[in-house]
Amino acid sequence: MRISAHDYVSRFQIQPVYHRTVESAFYDQDLKKRKVKARVNGNGDGDDVVEDYNGRFLVVASGETAEPYVPEVKGLRSFPGKILRSTGYKSGKEFREKKVLVVGS
Repeated sequence: MRISAHDYVSRFQIQPVYHRTVESAFYDQDLKKRKVKARVNGNGDGDDVVEDYNGRFLVVASGETAEPYVPEVKGLRSFPGKILRSTGYKSGKEFREKKVLVVGS
């Protein structure tokens, strides 16, 4: 079964926002929440609008997944194990009790 972003947003009652540039993000120990300052992109009226967000979780979804980029890594082609891009990750079940290396930026 394939779950779309719309299904996920609906199921967990998430209210995503788009067209923002994150200026700062940090965890506030006292509030036990993540605090984010984000600038609204393209409002067109010349005013800089900065919004503040507070939440228990922070999801960073800032990349194009239509054309995955795999950098040249010496020995990667001869690696006998499984290589999985984030776009192909659906569940961690297949990795239970296995040694896994996660590399990313």
